[in-house]
Amino acid sequence: MSTAAGRKYGDPQVDMVPHGAELAGLRADIDALSEELLNRYEEVTLLYDLSRELGVVIDVESSSHTALLRTLEVIPAQWGMVAVGTSADSLVSVASAGLDPRGEHAEVARLAARSAMHRGTHIMVHRGGVVDDQLTTVEPVLAVPFRTVVEGTEAVGAAGVLVLVGRTVDDRFSAGDAQLASVVARQLSLGVENARTIAELRQKEGLERELELAAGMQRSLLPAHAPDMLNASLAAACLPAAQVGGDYYDFVPGDHGATYAVVADVTGHGLGPGLIMAMTRSVLRAELRGTASLPGAIAATNSVMWADLVATAAFITIFVVRYDPTTRRLSYVNGGHHPALLRHPDGSVEDLDCDGMPLGLLPDPPYEEGSRMLEPGSTVVIFSDGIVEGQSPEGVMYGTSRLREIITTKGEGPAADLVTCVLDDLQRFQAGATQDDDVTLVVLRVDPNEEREECASS
Repeated sequence: MSTAAGRKYGDPQVDMVPHGAELAGLRADIDALSEELLNRYEEVTLLYDLSRELGVVIDVESSSHTALLRTLEVIPAQWGMVAVGTSADSLVSVASAGLDPRGEHAEVARLAARSAMHRGTHIMVHRGGVVDDQLTTVEPVLAVPFRTVVEGTEAVGAAGVLVLVGRTVDDRFSAGDAQLASVVARQLSLGVENARTIAELRQKEGLERELELAAGMQRSLLPAHAPDMLNASLAAACLPAAQVGGDYYDFVPGDHGATYAVVADVTGHGLGPGLIMAMTRSVLRAELRGTASLPGAIAATNSVMWADLVATAAFITIFVVRYDPTTRRLSYVNGGHHPALLRHPDGSVEDLDCDGMPLGLLPDPPYEEGSRMLEPGSTVVIFSDGIVEGQSPEGVMYGTSRLREIITTKGEGPAADLVTCVLDDLQRFQAGATQDDDVTLVVLRVDPNEEREECASS
C-alpha cells in the first residue's frame, strides 16, 4: 500500500498508539481487573477450602473456628468472633481468633452481632462510629448474620453472626470485605447445620444403644421358662410396645411347693417405666419370700416403692396369685389391675377380683385376699390391659368379652396352647394396627387327669 493511500484512510501508526492519559487509564483498568480477578480467586479458593474442611468437622465450635481462621487469612482484620443462637438475645460466642482482644472489642462485637441479627443484614461501622446507638468503636467493625437454609427457606432455629473487629490495613472495612464475609457466613451456616445434625444423630444412636441394652436387661429379668408344677402347668408371654416395656410377669417359688405368679403394669412404656418395673420386681420377690401373708407382701412392696413412684409420678397395677398344687388352693390379690379370669371345667368363665389399689397411689392402702379351690381342668388367665385395649385398624377395642370367648372355646388344652391362641387372635384382630401398649399374659392350667386336646386355629 502506498503512503498516499495509507494517509487517505488514516495513519495506523498514529491512530493505534495511545496518548499518555489514555495509557494511564488502560493501566488503571488492567490493575483494577487484576485486583478483581485476584479477589475472585481468593473468594473461590476460600470457598473450596471451607467446603473441604467443614465437610470433615463434626461440631459447631470446630466448624466456626475453622471458618473464622480462613476468613482472617483473606480479610485483614485484627480479631474475629462467631456467635450462634436461636435469636439475638440468645447468641453465644462459639469461636474467636486474632490478636488478644481489648475489652471494648468484645463489647463492640457483642453489640454488633445483636444488631446484625435484629436487622437481618450485615452492618459495617467505621472507626469512631457508633454501634447500635450505644457504643463508639475505636476500631472498624463488620458483622454478618447467617441462618441455616433448608430447601431454599430460612429455618427459624439455627442462626449466627460472623463479626470482624479492627482492620490491619486501613481504618474501615470495604464493600468487598462485606461481600466476602457474607459468602463465608453462608458456607458457615451449612457447616453449623451439618455439625448439629451429626450431633443429633449421634445422640439418637447413643440413646438407641442404651435402649437396646435396657431391653436386653429387661428380657433377662423375665423367667427363662415356667417352673414345673405338680399336676399343673404355667405359661406366659410379654410383648412390649416399645423397646423397653412397663409390663412384666414373674414366677416366684413359695413354701410347701407353692408358686407365685405375678403380672404387673407400670404406667407408660419406655426406659423410665422399665427401670421402675425392674425395681418393683426385686422388691416384690424379696417380700413374697419373706412374708407369709400375700396381702402383706403387696402392702410392703407399696411401702418400699412409694417414694420413688411419687417422685416419678408413676403407679403400678398388679395381680398376684399363689397356687398350692397339693391342695389346689388359689389365693390372689388385686392391686388396681384387671381381674383375672377363671375358666371352670364346664367352660364357664368368672372374674377373680378383690379390693386393692395400685401401688404408688396411697402410702398405706389395705389389700384384700381372695381364694378359690380349683377343680381339675380349671384354667386361670392373668393379663394386662394391652390385650383387652388392643385396637383394630378401625379403632375398635379387642375387649374382655372376646378374651372370655377365646378362653371358653380354646381353654381346654395346655397352658402354652392357650397363650398362643390368645396372642394369635389378638394379632388377627389388630390386622397390622400399631400396638400402643405392652401385652402380657400368664396362664395357669390344672391338669384335668384326662387326655389334653390341642388348640385348633381360629
